[in-house]
Amino acid sequence: MKLLVGLFFVVIALILLGVLLISRDVFRQASRNSAQHYWALALAFDVFGIFAFGWYMATSDDFTQLSLMGTLANTAMLMAYVFQALNIRALRKDISPQSTRWVWIAVVVMGLAWHFGKQASTPEQRSFFMALATSGILAWQLLEIRYGKEALWRQELIRSLFYLVALEFVLTSARATVFSGLNPFVKIEQVPMLVLVAVWLQMGLKVLTYAVIIVTGK
Repeated sequence: MKLLVGLFFVVIALILLGVLLISRDVFRQASRNSAQHYWALALAFDVFGIFAFGWYMATSDDFTQLSLMGTLANTAMLMAYVFQALNIRALRKDISPQSTRWVWIAVVVMGLAWHFGKQASTPEQRSFFMALATSGILAWQLLEIRYGKEALWRQELIRSLFYLVALEFVLTSARATVFSGLNPFVKIEQVPMLVLVAVWLQMGLKVLTYAVIIVTGK
């Protein structure tokens, strides 16, 4: 099962890599402060993070042990969600270089906290932290979409993006609930099948989300 889950993540990463390569002309022509630029960064971080996580899952004898690869994978995936949020904001307003710099700093700090806090935490607590942080960023994305310019909300593709992100938020929040400690018998190496199904659905939603944004950018 562990090998199958790892290979699934690798396949998703390769699909996203294909999306990035197919849409490279759109991103290549974009300015550094454009929405397309932030989406390209998000997509690149997701490709690396998901591939690294899948490779680690497939090849590790015990994925509950501490690993630099796990830290890099989780930090990259978290960074991808942040740049997705910046992309949505850039659709309606300019983003200052200072804001982007602070975002980089914040995510790097979270990555360092994840890495050096592993010694004092359990795999379940780390999974809860990652799901909680991701849920917060997804909520930020929803606010950026819904409370942006009214003209933006009237676009059908933007509304579709809102519902895709909302589904991701629900699935991620459910994962956070599972690992919140409310059920002390849930262990990371014995993840319920429903959680795995939720993760697989979320990866599928991620592919659809990137496809919507590429169409919107064009």
